Amino acid sequence: MNAGDRSSFEFAGFRLDAAQRRLYGPDGQPIPLAARAFDTLLYLLEHPGALLDKDRLMQAVWPNVIVAENNLNQAITQLRRALGEGHIVTIAGRGYQFVTPVQRLTAIPPASEHDSQPETETLQVPDVVPVDTPIRRPSPWLWAGAVALAILLLAVVGLWDRTAPQRVAEPTTAIATETSTTPKQVAVTAAVPSIAVLPFVDMSPNKDQEYFADGLAEELINQLVQIPGLLVIGRTSSFSFKGKDADLRTIGQTLGVNHILEGSVRKAGNQLRITAQLTDAQSGMHAWSQTYDRELDDIFAIQTDIGLKVTGALAAEFPQAKRVPVEKVPTQSIEAYTLYLEVQGLFGRAALPLSFMLEKINRVVELDPEFVEAWIFKARIHGNMANRQPGQYAKEVSAQ
Repeated sequence: MNAGDRSSFEFAGFRLDAAQRRLYGPDGQPIPLAARAFDTLLYLLEHPGALLDKDRLMQAVWPNVIVAENNLNQAITQLRRALGEGHIVTIAGRGYQFVTPVQRLTAIPPASEHDSQPETETLQVPDVVPVDTPIRRPSPWLWAGAVALAILLLAVVGLWDRTAPQRVAEPTTAIATETSTTPKQVAVTAAVPSIAVLPFVDMSPNKDQEYFADGLAEELINQLVQIPGLLVIGRTSSFSFKGKDADLRTIGQTLGVNHILEGSVRKAGNQLRITAQLTDAQSGMHAWSQTYDRELDDIFAIQTDIGLKVTGALAAEFPQAKRVPVEKVPTQSIEAYTLYLEVQGLFGRAALPLSFMLEKINRVVELDPEFVEAWIFKARIHGNMANRQPGQYAKEVSAQ
């Protein structure tokens, strides 16, 4: 989004100041919004009445980042809570449309000592788009990625219903992945339960378990996103603070969250020491902390307990934050899971080709063909390759 935009938008008594990144209600009081919810509203206001399909919105709000559709859904839900119903219309199977009349106020730099008045432009809002309105057609490479994704997901559906022991969810859907280049905002205290999971620090003797620590943090993000009513900041934004000695209250203000989960990992052979602590981002006080000394085989039990303890601590402050749903253990193979965490920890690093990631995730599904999360992560890599490296992806698909 354009951080230098000097425009303001007015609609139904609300005013959005693009330069200050503030939304004001009809009473003139600021309304707190998460960063991506604000960007979503800004883009909607810049295109009033237009039918915006979900892909277009996600590309505008999360540029150059592949995110799950759930992230956009959460942003729209927060906007509807803040604005009330009737402003943002869902066109089933198509996208979203902002239907309230909008006025754009553009600040004009003063030509003399006397400031000139803002220029007002009334943006026309057409009727709600009819069902038969044509929409933008996907590119051939997008279709290729979609076909690959569909094939892999069909395999996942066949595997998911098989019997497995129970534990706290390890969801397969990635959540709000935000770019670390977001323009600096005015700090606003989050009005909803929200959390950021920072990358866990590798405390291993040889400092060679960074991938494991990163993968563990991402799995905790994926677990926490399943809690209804909890806003979870995405990996990219949270991991932008990796290696930085920043005050947790500053991080909380920057990300717009009221809680931060951080920790460390020490792995030596089959022995694990994992420390996790939950901090109130406003006061800087610890809400919960625990150290786990276990064997690697207990990694699932550790993740389960961290998820339960975090949700328990949040529920004391936010009753709407519910417990994590119980789902299936992702794999019976610790070797496969360890390699899966490595792929997650390495994913997105510019220096590593996606074909390298694909080779590793193929090894994971060889070790355990019933590892559902690994199949879906493989689909994610395919989609990323089709989007970022279409030429190479076409060659590899042809070779297969």
